[in-house]
Amino acid sequence: MATIKTAISLSDFIYEEMNSLARRLHVPRSQLFALAAEEFLQRHKNKDMVRRINEALNNQSSREDKQWLMAAKRKHRQILDDQW
Repeated sequence: MATIKTAISLSDFIYEEMNSLARRLHVPRSQLFALAAEEFLQRHKNKDMVRRINEALNNQSSREDKQWLMAAKRKHRQILDDQW
């Protein structure tokens, strides 16, 4: 996969925190920023997926559908909580 270099502006605090974390994890700082961006994007994809599921299922009115929806929401929250 091709990579693209980019420049970003950070506060001194965030820069130092990322440097420190990169050293502790024994990864290059650029790799740490790439991992952080990937996690950020995945988190927003997950939130968007939940929103779309909720919109689709909010029109459901049967008791069984509502129970399934609540179980699915609990499971998804558990998955997200385990990741963070």
